[in-house]
Amino acid sequence: MDTGTARRLARLSSGQDGRALLVALDHGLTGGPPKGLESFSAAKSWVDNPAITGLVMHRGTLKALTGRGMALQKPVLVQSNGMSRWAQNPSDKPILASAEDAVRLGADGLSVEFCAERGSFGENLKAIARQIGAADQYGLPVMVMLSITGAPNDGDGWVEMHRAITRTLIEIGATFIKVRQPPTEDLWRPYLEGICNDACIVMAGGGVDEPSRVVERLGAGLRSGALGMCVGRNVFQHLDPAQFLAEIASLPMGHNVTVADGSPGEQAREAEAGK
Repeated sequence: MDTGTARRLARLSSGQDGRALLVALDHGLTGGPPKGLESFSAAKSWVDNPAITGLVMHRGTLKALTGRGMALQKPVLVQSNGMSRWAQNPSDKPILASAEDAVRLGADGLSVEFCAERGSFGENLKAIARQIGAADQYGLPVMVMLSITGAPNDGDGWVEMHRAITRTLIEIGATFIKVRQPPTEDLWRPYLEGICNDACIVMAGGGVDEPSRVVERLGAGLRSGALGMCVGRNVFQHLDPAQFLAEIASLPMGHNVTVADGSPGEQAREAEAGK
């Protein structure tokens, strides 16, 4: 990993354990103003919370927050593709922002969604690989948001498919991989076995749910080897976002999970320790 990517990756994590607590604010492009974020100003009370290690947003949101003096010190991943749910094919996720755009905007990396569906798998993979290649030229880490159409609900099938496609994304150079919540929390461990040594795996928060259930899901993933989380609605739709952020930021990491020397997670820890 080059110096620029390692340093930016370290800014997107915190503490000796290198934990990432990312908050996603990219929902508006897909479905319009979400509850709790009807206006960008609605995030003012919590977006600079010290528990947050990074934010994920489209370029328009970044411009709006910057214009309001919000989150100026927070690392940002620019969401670089997407599609409105009103489109004929919402699974078509064209590239909307480039690595050059991210650099001009002062961002710390890119986020890109990979829709893994049989009919467009190859084309989507090529588009993701091109984004990663362009980001490499600027030392920008890339988080790939993994979305599998028709993923099995049975445990073995879910684990097998997610491990296979996660390895594919590691092979093309993804820095972070964001993975949706499995059907049951006990699947995190067999999914993460070994893979957590080779990439920074962050968990999606899952659908809006009782806060205690969200905390339980995230805790299970952290104990199994996930490096962190990328949560959206469960933060900004919470009655007290600051309290919820403090709670998930204090969840213990897995102590029995080793991080291999030279892995992205290990390099992030080393860069963080060298600050």
